[in-house]
Amino acid sequence: MTDIRTNGFDSDAQRREYINEAQDYVDDMRDQTQARAIRAEIARLSDEVETLRQRLGQSRDASQRASRHPWIRAGVTLATSLLLSRLSSALHLGVIGKLAAPIIGVRISRLV
Repeated sequence: MTDIRTNGFDSDAQRREYINEAQDYVDDMRDQTQARAIRAEIARLSDEVETLRQRLGQSRDASQRASRHPWIRAGVTLATSLLLSRLSSALHLGVIGKLAAPIIGVRISRLV
């Protein structure tokens, strides 16, 4: 239990083995109060790792969806910017309206 990992694990099985070793070490402790605190911390950290894995999976899925159709996103941005700049001209919003159109277009394309 003296192997301190700083660069992560090579596989999920290796990580689980390390956690099991830590739990075995805690089970052999004499001070049960400290053992309970360590078990709770191990459980909390395991939950946090699982949450981070789920979030990472979601962000990977989102980036894959975005990279599949980059031209659609660019097209939506361009069309929205043109539409908003025409609209700002028709409504006589002036320079502020024309400057805001591309910013709004980018915000809308992020939703696609």
